[in-house]
Amino acid sequence: APCRDLWRPRLTVAGLSMTTYMSPCVMRGGNVELMEQMPKVETAEFDPIGLFFLLVAVVPVVHWLWNYFSKSVDIEEWASSRGLGFVEYDREFGRELSRLLSLPGQDHVARDVIAVPAPYGSCLYGWIRWIERNEGSRRDDAPERVRKRTFVRYPLRTPLPYFSIEPEGRLALAHDDINTEWEEFNKEWDIRADDEAFAHALLSPVMQAFIHDNMRGMELTILGGDVYVEPGGRYRHEESIKLRNLMVEWDRRVVPFLWGAHGA
Repeated sequence: APCRDLWRPRLTVAGLSMTTYMSPCVMRGGNVELMEQMPKVETAEFDPIGLFFLLVAVVPVVHWLWNYFSKSVDIEEWASSRGLGFVEYDREFGRELSRLLSLPGQDHVARDVIAVPAPYGSCLYGWIRWIERNEGSRRDDAPERVRKRTFVRYPLRTPLPYFSIEPEGRLALAHDDINTEWEEFNKEWDIRADDEAFAHALLSPVMQAFIHDNMRGMELTILGGDVYVEPGGRYRHEESIKLRNLMVEWDRRVVPFLWGAHGA
């Protein structure tokens, strides 16, 4: 029986179009003998369309990886040139923040934390990342959602009672929390505290005006010896010094007798 080549389909890999075939037999002395099937490349053609789609898929990935690994290096250099501390990745601090701020989800990690000198320690600015899944869903049915938020931790000269102020929700009532004598302020801010007398003393007219003019959209929480602020927006390392200065001005507007009343 004649020996016929067995052709294989055309393949396209990385922009090269190739057709391969297998020759299962060979002529030796006029006789047809079977031999081990060995692949051969018949043609190799350049396919610009295939190469284009390959580049479209690969270039964004390379660009993302370059930005990911170079960003923290740039931030570290920026911080070092200004005498500031920098920590790229801190899982333990992330867990501490999730506990203190009652963040949902799991796998909390503090990232790109810059330490700026402050009157009573270091003011920390960074962002925290965590993962959430829909409650009650199985792991396979609930895709992971990555959450992020920026934060500031500003050290106080002495611990103060719990206090929280954040923008009033759309459906919230103006008088369902602690209120001041400034009605417009009450409509814009939701105020919570363990000690209502302390909250009223802290929110002096000077402090209310400062928060109203300089901290719109931010959340501020006093927890012991630190103030935690969510400034909102995307993380920008250049904001670290500006936010430290903002908190120094906030600190100066705390009425002096509150420090004395709580151990200063």
